[in-house]
Amino acid sequence: MNALDPKNQEQIETLLDEQIFTKIEFQEKINDTIGKVVFYFFAGLVLLGLSLVPYYSLPYYMNQQIIRLVLYVSFYICWCVASFFIAESIVRLMRLKAFNLFYQSKFIIFLFKKQHFRMRVIFTFIIFSSLNFLFHRFMGLESVEEKYASFNHLLTKITVTLGLTLFCLFISGTIVDYLDFYSYQMNYKNRVKHNREVLKHIQKINRALPKEITNLGRYAAQLFDTIMHMSRSYNFDSGAESNAYSEVSKKEELNAENENVKTAIHEAENHENKSAEEENPEYEDKPKNPGKEKIERREAKKKKNNRNYLVREDFDRLFNEPEIFSLFDFDRNNQVTRHEFIKRYLALFEERERLKRALEQNSNNMVKINILISSLFVPFIVFILLVFTGHLPSFQNSFTMAGLVIFPFTFAFKSLVEEIFSSVIFVFFIKPFDYGDIFFVEGKRYEVLSIGILYTDFLLDDKFITLKNNFFNAAQIFNLRKSDFISTVYTFKFDYKSFKENEREFTKKLDEYFNDTPSNSYKIGNYSVERTTISVTLEVKNVIPYQEIDTLEERNDEFVLFVNNLIEELNITQM
Repeated sequence: MNALDPKNQEQIETLLDEQIFTKIEFQEKINDTIGKVVFYFFAGLVLLGLSLVPYYSLPYYMNQQIIRLVLYVSFYICWCVASFFIAESIVRLMRLKAFNLFYQSKFIIFLFKKQHFRMRVIFTFIIFSSLNFLFHRFMGLESVEEKYASFNHLLTKITVTLGLTLFCLFISGTIVDYLDFYSYQMNYKNRVKHNREVLKHIQKINRALPKEITNLGRYAAQLFDTIMHMSRSYNFDSGAESNAYSEVSKKEELNAENENVKTAIHEAENHENKSAEEENPEYEDKPKNPGKEKIERREAKKKKNNRNYLVREDFDRLFNEPEIFSLFDFDRNNQVTRHEFIKRYLALFEERERLKRALEQNSNNMVKINILISSLFVPFIVFILLVFTGHLPSFQNSFTMAGLVIFPFTFAFKSLVEEIFSSVIFVFFIKPFDYGDIFFVEGKRYEVLSIGILYTDFLLDDKFITLKNNFFNAAQIFNLRKSDFISTVYTFKFDYKSFKENEREFTKKLDEYFNDTPSNSYKIGNYSVERTTISVTLEVKNVIPYQEIDTLEERNDEFVLFVNNLIEELNITQM
C-alpha cells in the first residue's frame, strides 16, 4: 500500500516543508539568565505592592457595592499576575540550575523545555494560594475579611485543589515525556537527521526545474531530462559557464593548424628519408597528424553527449554535492538511467511520507498513554477534592466498602494491565516495525498500516488484517527497512558431468553479471553430490534501500531468466 499520492500537490508540498519533523523534537530556544530571574521576581513584588492599594481602599467604599467589587477584583487580578511573575522567576531559576547540573542529560533539558508552560501554571496556583492564605490570615483587615471570609476560603480551596491536580498531571506528563523522548532517540533521531539531509539534496536538484509539482512521476521524468540536457551543455571539455575555456580551445585549434603546415614542409624537405621513417615501428606509434588528438577528443565528447544516462561527474559539476549521485545510483555502477532516477526520486518522497506518518502515529499513541497514566491519578485527585470540601469523614467510613468493591476488579484487569505494559515496551522501545515497514515472518510478508497501543493493522498478501502487538513477541522478524540487504537463495540440480565441465565458465558469467550491478553480490556453494546429480546453492544479496520491494522482485525475475539462459548456453543439463 503506497502512502504517497504522486498526484496530490498539497501532500507533495507538505513533504517539501523542512519543519514537518520539528514537532516531536520540540525545538524551543530558551535563554535563561540571572538577570531575567531577578527581573521577573521584582516585577512580581512590585505588583504585590500595587495590589495592596485597592485592598486597603475597600473600607472607604463599603457602602458602594460596584466600586467595592471593582476594587476587590482589581486586587485579585494584581495578585494573580504577581503570582505568575514570581512563578516565572522560580521556574527559570530551577531550569537554569538544572541545565548547569544536568547539562549532559538530554532528557532533563528536553523536559524543562517542553514542560515550561505546565510548570509555570502549577507554580502560579501554588504561590497564589499560599500568598492568599498568608495575607488574609496575618495582614487582612477585619472589616473586609468578615465580609469576604467565605469567598476567600472557597478561593483558597479551589486554587490548592487545581494546583495539586495539575501537579499530578505534571507527574503523568513527565512519565509520558520520558517514553516519548527515549522512543524518539532510539527509533527516529537518525532517520529524521538523514531525511533532512535528503530533503536538502532534493531541494537543490529541484532548482534545475523550478516549477510547481502537480505530478511527482512526471516531474521526476522532466527533471531527469533537464539535468541530462544541462550535462550535455556543460560537458568535460566545454565550459559554457566561462568564455575563457572557449578562447583556449580556439588557440589549440590554431596551434594544431600551424603544426600541420610545419609538418608538411618538414616532410617535403626530408622526402628521401621517408621510407626509412616508415619502417621504424616507433615512428608508426607517433601521430602523423598533431590534430588527431583533438579529433579523438571531439569524438569522445560526441559519444559522451549521446549517452542516455547520468554519471557522477554530471552531479558533481552541476550541483557540487557528491552525496546526491549516491542517492540515485541504485546499482552502484556509476550510472543513473532515466528509469532508475524516477524510481529513486519517488522512493525518497515515499520514505519521507512514511516517516511523517510514523511520527504522527507515535505522537497519537503517546496521547493515549498519557490519558491512561493520568487516569491512575484520578483516585488521588478525588481524595484531594473530598479533603477540601469537608467530606473526608464519610469517605473514611466508606473506604473499606470501596476497597471490597474495587479489590476483586484488580484480578479481572490484571491481564489487561500486563498486556498494555508488554505492548508499550514492544511498540515503543523494542519497536521491530513502524508505519509503512515491510517485514517477513516465517516467509509471510507484512506491511504495517497503523500501530496502536494494543493492536496493529497490516496488509498480508494484499488482505487487511488486525493483530495484537504481542502476537509477534516470540517471532523472528526480518525488517526490510532496517536491513542492509536481503538474501535470496536459489537451489539448482544439475547433471554432475555437464556442470563440472562448465563450472569455471558458469562462475565467470556470474561474475560478469554482478560486476554490472555492484550493489548486489552472490555466493555459490553447498555442493551436494548424489550419484550423477549435483545440487548447487546460489545465494544472492540485494541492497534494497527505502524498501523498494518492486525493484527486488524485478531483480529476482531478471536473475532467474539470466541463469536459465546461461544454463542453456553452456549446455548444462538441469535435473
